[in-house]
Amino acid sequence: MYRHSGIGVYLLQLISRLKHDPEIDLIILVPELDLPEFRNIRQIKFNAAIYTLKEQWLFPFRIPRCDIFWSPHYNVPLLPVKASERWVTIHDIYHLRFAHTLSFFQRWYARVLMKAAVSFSKKIYTVSAFSKKEILSYFDVKEKIQVVPNVVETDKFSRTYPAEFAANVLFKYKIKTPYILFVGNIKPHKNLITLIKAFEQIMHKITPVSLVIVGQKEGFITGDNEVGEYIQSHADLLRQICFTDLVLHDELPVLYQQAELFIFPSLYEGFGYPPLEALAAGTKVLCSNAGPMPEVCGNRVTYFNPTDVQALASLIVETLSVPEGK
Repeated sequence: MYRHSGIGVYLLQLISRLKHDPEIDLIILVPELDLPEFRNIRQIKFNAAIYTLKEQWLFPFRIPRCDIFWSPHYNVPLLPVKASERWVTIHDIYHLRFAHTLSFFQRWYARVLMKAAVSFSKKIYTVSAFSKKEILSYFDVKEKIQVVPNVVETDKFSRTYPAEFAANVLFKYKIKTPYILFVGNIKPHKNLITLIKAFEQIMHKITPVSLVIVGQKEGFITGDNEVGEYIQSHADLLRQICFTDLVLHDELPVLYQQAELFIFPSLYEGFGYPPLEALAAGTKVLCSNAGPMPEVCGNRVTYFNPTDVQALASLIVETLSVPEGK
């Protein structure tokens, strides 16, 4: 899952620190061997997609004898493995809280995996007090759950990038400036539809501005079809919205830095990296007041009700009209 947003960032940060600990012999399961991101770490090939029966079949055969098997997500092994202890990180319980967005099989499988994750694991880590409360509303695991908040590598987002590199990044993704930025997967709970409707209201009222959407569009079991259908039926939006799909890790800081404004309209998160990344890049942030976001961002962002399109539209106009530095 290291190529995923959110959990992928978490994994890369965790591995980068564990691999330097002299007391730890780190072994990782990877989709293919000799990945350059994990040079000098013992790798075991594990070529199965998450949430699949193949994944469950391979776990007992590919996980070697070890002191601790740590699952960075709740897709834990259901069969016995050769580990003295099992730990898990549960970032959120979206697949339980938003079960109505899943098929019957997906709902059932999510419940089975989540129950196994909390039952089989000696330690449960989560990333916010909000997520801990959510997990405890479903499972009585108070004695073994611990909150360890995520962190953002601020140096990566705050450093100055060469002007030529920044220009090449914008050119690569066909981004027109000035622009408003959204970063996140296109799933219903990310609430992108509210941002798009608010943007539609303001795009002709202010100096021409585009909306840049960074995130994977395809391949998600809970993809947000409403977003695509709405944009396709509104020709003006098609001309003003840019979908980049996934971008390289080294290019994302440039997109944050060059944006006029970053907006995060999510209805549900376990933590929420993007607003902190935008803050580290020095970009103004409008953030949903839902879930853990006030806990994560404190008083450094401007909050809005993620279900109120008109209020968000007004806030965008107000924010963009304030001179830089005010």
